[in-house]
Amino acid sequence: MHLVQIHVIKGRKSKMDVLGTLSVRFHFNGEFISAGKKLFYSGGREQMSYIDRDKVSLPEIVGHLKDHCTVNE
Repeated sequence: MHLVQIHVIKGRKSKMDVLGTLSVRFHFNGEFISAGKKLFYSGGREQMSYIDRDKVSLPEIVGHLKDHCTVNE
């Protein structure tokens, strides 16, 4: 079984339509480490997806996750 964590990115500037797109960072098989007020991700990999805000739903997020890994339902 693989551990997948989802992190929604706020305030990131890009050439994409910031108001119409939700940036999502998927974390795979690692762990978050807290050091004081900072949070680090270690031992895994990360992938980004960009979801149209008018399509945000759990099935849409899972669909984007499937673009990065095999998902057992």
